[in-house]
Amino acid sequence: MENYRNTPPSDSQNPAKIPEDWKTAAADTTIFPLGSVLYIPELRDTPSGGVFVVEDIGGVIMGRKIDIYLDSIREALQNRKIVSRVFVWRD
Repeated sequence: MENYRNTPPSDSQNPAKIPEDWKTAAADTTIFPLGSVLYIPELRDTPSGGVFVVEDIGGVIMGRKIDIYLDSIREALQNRKIVSRVFVWRD
């Protein structure tokens, strides 16, 4: 698990799954089920192009909130945002 520089999420539904920087999202699964693909236009200029996958339940993430996994605490603090629009991609 060398990809972790910080402690991995302890509440992940799949502890074998390594969260990916600027890709993995944690969400309340009653709002965004695991595996949901989200597009956040306000984050389109990030390495993910604004596309994220809900792969974690985020123990304190409740309701209409999303937490994007960033490997660097410094980067996370520099990229704090309140985002108002989230689109769920459907097949």
